[in-house]
Amino acid sequence: MSEEYAIMRQADFDKILAELAQMNEKLAFVSLSCRMPETVDIVDIVKIKGISRTQIMEKERYLLPNFGQSQYPDGPTRWDYQVYEAWNRRPIEDRKAEYLAYLENERKMRLNQQEKTR
Repeated sequence: MSEEYAIMRQADFDKILAELAQMNEKLAFVSLSCRMPETVDIVDIVKIKGISRTQIMEKERYLLPNFGQSQYPDGPTRWDYQVYEAWNRRPIEDRKAEYLAYLENERKMRLNQQEKTR
């Protein structure tokens, strides 16, 4: 697989970084002005991803931090936005593989429980 490289002048790169910093400042201001919640829930994530709640809960739980296990034991299922952001930055292939391993582990645990009750 070949990679493409682009050469950029330092001044252009610095301009992009400055514009990105300005955009981040504006976003921070908007989130403060709109009183952006510090946590996200499943409804928020399905809106961000543009998929249905059924889809994320039944087929794509790997899109949810900790495969849908809430960060908070009390109240509704939710996560700190930073936790969601860190989860979302991880490669989706890694999260899928971890989810499949998680499901396999859960299956084995259920089988072991059934064996013990016999």
